[in-house]
Amino acid sequence: MPYISDDNRKVNVYYPESDPTWTPEVLTALGNYKSCRWLPVDENGVHHHEWGDWVITQAQLLKEGGTKRRDCTICGKRETASITEKDFIAGKCGNEAVWRFYKSGILRIDGKGDLWGNFYSPSAIGWLNEGETREDTYSKTYIDSKNIKKVVVGRQIGRIGGSMFSNCVNLKQIRFLCKAPKLSVSPVEEPQFKTVKDLYKGYPPFPYGKSITIQYPKDDTSWTAAMRSFLQSVDAGTIKWIPVDQNGKHTHSWNAWKTTKAATVKAVGTKARTCATCGDKQTAEIPRLKSIAKAAVSGVKAKVWTGKAQTQDITV
Repeated sequence: MPYISDDNRKVNVYYPESDPTWTPEVLTALGNYKSCRWLPVDENGVHHHEWGDWVITQAQLLKEGGTKRRDCTICGKRETASITEKDFIAGKCGNEAVWRFYKSGILRIDGKGDLWGNFYSPSAIGWLNEGETREDTYSKTYIDSKNIKKVVVGRQIGRIGGSMFSNCVNLKQIRFLCKAPKLSVSPVEEPQFKTVKDLYKGYPPFPYGKSITIQYPKDDTSWTAAMRSFLQSVDAGTIKWIPVDQNGKHTHSWNAWKTTKAATVKAVGTKARTCATCGDKQTAEIPRLKSIAKAAVSGVKAKVWTGKAQTQDITV
């Protein structure tokens, strides 16, 4: 096929969607032409979008509002819309705290104060007021724990509870906007756990045996090393702690570069360094050494062989 575009522009190439000769194999081969965008169209030349899932781009919790977007998996066209009640389920999780779970897998907890005790279930997350019992869970709105991928905890939330996220097998990230949560035993929780240590040893707050990332406010002094160490010690998985600013951005504190492969005249080398805070690794290339075709040498002195090695103090 001849070149269709000689610059960086994308050229739309349309083909009949009902023609069986346009097989996936043909399209895969044609996909090597990066300047072209291959779009199926009907007999009227209309391309029918195949939309991906909606992604929440901005969400309000204590008040209505927010936006979402989705992209066509074929042509890349983007569509935006306002969040509606069909995009989430919601409920209360404290006297002054609420939760909202979006279909995209994000759980947001906001409001203020301590959360109610969470009822222990291998497959769901929900909260019970102090006057409620386990039987009340049947009339509660709850979240299927396997659908939770990310959690955001609001700035004024206090205590979170023992097994809060322990069965969220697909949870990858928790972002705390608040101070380090209080660790206390709730009256709703199991009475045999008399101390915080007992409670958390029995029911770790984070997913069993999973690797997750926890973001916390970098300027908040309540997130001490001792606090993080305690939460790590009662969890069976691996926690990557990342301090972030109010915009959720982490500033790396890079250690010094270390050479992992020395450069030569014929080949480049490599070097690496790690962030002292989050452990992220960065690699870079070391340029090849410059060859010296001719060099001026001075300081060479005539010496007589004595049967032993002779040294010279020279300058290149």
